[in-house]
Amino acid sequence: MQAKSQEIALTTTSYNEKYASYDEENILSHSSDSTRDSVRLLSDYHPNRYFGKSIVFGFKNGEPRYSLGPHWPLFVITWIALEAGGIFYLIKFAENLNLLMKIVTMAFIIFQGFIYIATALTNPGIHTAQNPDDPELMKLTENRDFCIKCKVIRDEDTVHCTDCKVCIKGYDHHCPWTGKCIGAGNLTPFYAFLISTVVYIVYFMVLTFQALP
Repeated sequence: MQAKSQEIALTTTSYNEKYASYDEENILSHSSDSTRDSVRLLSDYHPNRYFGKSIVFGFKNGEPRYSLGPHWPLFVITWIALEAGGIFYLIKFAENLNLLMKIVTMAFIIFQGFIYIATALTNPGIHTAQNPDDPELMKLTENRDFCIKCKVIRDEDTVHCTDCKVCIKGYDHHCPWTGKCIGAGNLTPFYAFLISTVVYIVYFMVLTFQALP
């Protein structure tokens, strides 16, 4: 046991020294058997899953269902502003609306807040953990999409986000307003949020014009 620990420690040191100049986007394109063994030992040496700057929770089958990105304070501030603005508007113009319009307006406000939360909390597609014993992970010389930082082989649509510091499947872009990346996991609610925002703005503009003398 002690010998194995020393072997891992030595391998980790040699690996870090050899690739100290490599950042997380670089690839080990010329790997020897010893290097592949080093990566394997590093995976065993660091058993904890890597999530970058994301705050993850609500796990299912070992994968996070929900996450908060590094810019989550901006998301919270924006969400409060949207909801507070809508409620203030509803109260200000409530006397000019009939019961049906009040219900519809409140439904708009609630839906807008819900879909925004869904976009900001849903796991955007943080790359699934890979088994360090998977022989595919050893093919570093053949696969040029190996992420050194996340220790995963990336798919064609997977990108390592420099803000979230983690690989995202189906990466579309990093959105500060949602506090995180937009990827395969939350792209649908993001589009729903964009559409609802347009409807939200148009709806309140119509109400404003109707309320003018």
